[in-house]
Amino acid sequence: MSIIGIDLGTTYSAISKWTKAPSGYQTASVYNIPSQRSDYLSSKIYLDGVDNNGEINFIVGSLAGNKGVMHPDRYVSAVKREMDTNAFITLDDKKFTPVDLSAEIIKMLLKQAENVEGPGTWIPEGVVVTVPYYFKQPQNINTAEAVKKAIRDMFGERAEKRGLNVDDIFLNLVPEPVSAGLDFSLLIGNNDGTVPEETFLVFDLGGGTFDLSLFKTKVVNNKLSFEILGVSGDDRLGGEDFDSSLLMFVLEEEGIDLSAESDKNKKRFFKKISQELTSCKEALTTTQTAELIIPMAIGMRNIEFTITRSDFEKCLNGERGDKINYLGKLKGKLDDLLIDTNIRSRDVTSVLLTGGSSQIPVIRELLLQYFPKERIRSIPNVNLAVCRGASAYAAYLLDKRDMAKNGGTVVNRRLSLWEDIEITEVQSHSLGIKTAHGFVMMLKANTITPNTCVKIYHPNSLSDDGEKAKISNITILQGERRSHVEIGTVTIGDIYTHGRNKENIPIRITFIAESTDVKVKVFVSEGNSDKSDIDVEKSIKLSDS
Repeated sequence: MSIIGIDLGTTYSAISKWTKAPSGYQTASVYNIPSQRSDYLSSKIYLDGVDNNGEINFIVGSLAGNKGVMHPDRYVSAVKREMDTNAFITLDDKKFTPVDLSAEIIKMLLKQAENVEGPGTWIPEGVVVTVPYYFKQPQNINTAEAVKKAIRDMFGERAEKRGLNVDDIFLNLVPEPVSAGLDFSLLIGNNDGTVPEETFLVFDLGGGTFDLSLFKTKVVNNKLSFEILGVSGDDRLGGEDFDSSLLMFVLEEEGIDLSAESDKNKKRFFKKISQELTSCKEALTTTQTAELIIPMAIGMRNIEFTITRSDFEKCLNGERGDKINYLGKLKGKLDDLLIDTNIRSRDVTSVLLTGGSSQIPVIRELLLQYFPKERIRSIPNVNLAVCRGASAYAAYLLDKRDMAKNGGTVVNRRLSLWEDIEITEVQSHSLGIKTAHGFVMMLKANTITPNTCVKIYHPNSLSDDGEKAKISNITILQGERRSHVEIGTVTIGDIYTHGRNKENIPIRITFIAESTDVKVKVFVSEGNSDKSDIDVEKSIKLSDS
């Protein structure tokens, strides 16, 4: 049995295991994926057809991308960006949810571990999967459902035969910056468990999402303390957007008009050119020019085009391409985080860059406007930090579970560098309610959890006979005023006036926020007494495990 961490990415994914040797040496190691000749799995999916038993077969990885060039109607990528919806994704006239397709990526990763640990027999001891800190409730819950589906599909029968509960294998989700921060602490720490006190920024810019997190870490009495000072980000900002802007630039420069092409030809063209553009973008990290060469890109038309680093940077600052200033967006999010947390850039002792897009030179130059070069830390295989940290967190959670079972003691701890890990989290998004006037905030983003907020409201109107208040439920919202999502409803029933006018009917709403859920309490007194007319409570999950 192995302790597994998975980084489920928009563009690339990876899987690691936590190992503790008899000598006491502890480390997270990433599984190599032979079919990719890499430690990364390309998060691309191709529907390969249905076998004689009616089983749907998928190809996951770089081969899926290659096949997608010829059959774009069977191909999908960047599924992670769709995890906030339950909309169907159609592949060759068959419909799948983002949960279904994400589960296929997770299964492919687990199969890489199985091939090493014991084909046909292996069952992981525990699995943790990472998510952006800036994910909202629907994205977290859908990701958890994808993990559970993958684990049941792969290990359900094996677990049942051995008398194991397959649902115990999935331990939890962990925010990507927390995972990267844990890996960072393991790398900079000493063998005796001591870790330098740090205030560090995780700048995580991946293929589809952008996460910013400020941490303070220290070790006191053999306890590693992670205090999350604040978070910011954008779940729709990453390398995929940069590729799209670069594509628009190339189309404009080459004078390519696709309006007369069929949908299939358009999809085939976009698939073909997007792979080459991604390669050019990656090359421009280390060189000043990259050659885009695509024979018969559309019809008989060849593309032979030189892209300079300056061209690409203009696509990022809004001068060319889709004219969106992505660098300005990144800078704005960083400014907001420093202001919200009241942390000066000079007080940040280390900056950890994770996610492939964070390696783009102009983005490093942006960070140098805030932090001296020596504080931007380089660690081995930095883009695997999130994956490695996830398996370390899985080891920690298994130790915690054993402690709960055994009265607080664990004989052979899996993660024994510290006696405990304490993580003080904040709300990644504001929480509020929906009123006649729109979104009303209860708890602001970056509020430390657990936290409680109480507010008094009054009904907007009464029934025609004056006996009841016109309100039947309270809708709970997560996010900011222009980008909130509905995460639950509290049904409260009839509120009787008992002869009172609406100004004298206080509706007391209490939010009790934890890192994984929020409890909403609604209390309305009966007349002028303390006796309740309405007293309801509902717990709404913000994440799922």
